[in-house]
Amino acid sequence: MKKIKNTKIYLFFLKYIFIPIYSFFWEYIINFKGKIYKIIFCIKKTNSEYIRFESSSKKLVKDNSELKLLTKKINSQLSSEFIDEKINYIKSDEYKQEKKRGVNQAQAVSPYLLDIWDYMNEDLKREIVEFATSDFMIKTACNYLGVFPILTQIEINLNIPSGNQPRSAQLWHRDDLGYKSFNLFLALSKVDENNGPFITLKEKDPLNIFYRIKKEIDSGLTGERGKILDKDFNYFIHNNKNNNLLKLEGDPGTGLFIDTFRNYHKGGHCKTKHRLVLRFLYLTPDSLHNFEQEESLRKNNKKYLLSKDFFKNYLFRDRDKIISKFKIHERLFKFYHMVSIKK
Repeated sequence: MKKIKNTKIYLFFLKYIFIPIYSFFWEYIINFKGKIYKIIFCIKKTNSEYIRFESSSKKLVKDNSELKLLTKKINSQLSSEFIDEKINYIKSDEYKQEKKRGVNQAQAVSPYLLDIWDYMNEDLKREIVEFATSDFMIKTACNYLGVFPILTQIEINLNIPSGNQPRSAQLWHRDDLGYKSFNLFLALSKVDENNGPFITLKEKDPLNIFYRIKKEIDSGLTGERGKILDKDFNYFIHNNKNNNLLKLEGDPGTGLFIDTFRNYHKGGHCKTKHRLVLRFLYLTPDSLHNFEQEESLRKNNKKYLLSKDFFKNYLFRDRDKIISKFKIHERLFKFYHMVSIKK
């Protein structure tokens, strides 16, 4: 199989035959129910505004009034005293020990990140959930995914300087959990080179998720497996001259919509200043994300949804029973790795 994958014939087959056919199968068969609901929703919301992607899997947005208004509301609730308190907590031995017991051991080496969502007041959470479930966000997610999504995560990540050596998500990687994802990363603070901008490649790779870069870190630390050192990824960039970098930099309210399954990316390696970024993550039921384990988180976020609208509530649904019963998400994950080539 390895010899076959190294041939130009296999590359041609993957690019021009397999991916178009599988994309149709994924959208219309595996996610049939989500496709139906997406069509109905978009018919009902014909006049609703949304972000268009054309054929891209990422889009930087700098002057969207809705994103700027949400940013302003969040920042009005975040005092400098509150931020300083959380920065000190990240630097504490208590937090370091907590990270050592967690699922991301690489972060425990030199902690740099804290999700402050749980510290937000109830009214602000309600406004953020209202935006995450707005017609604008749902239609934008549907437009990219092609199917109706599940709102999986809401995070407000505080990153701080943590030394010269990047770790974990500060290294190049893809979120290797499925076929398609949809994220919004929204800068709540001004972001530049000094506070770890989210970085990805401008160019779209025609092989989507079906390629991997060979030089992944062989680390025993969770949170660092599958990551790629800058020196190895920079070699990849320099040998693909069209792959210029796209960075989430700019004033508060600047947003990046991106599929983190399909795009190599990194971020959060702050040099001299802290950074605040809001993240919404929308997935489909066939992704490898642990929906069952995080059901309580989704239900906890759902309680801030005051609307009885069917579609808004459907964003918080569980994985489809047939997918769970036959472990289709796990089988698909293995299949993707079997078909993929390494560059």
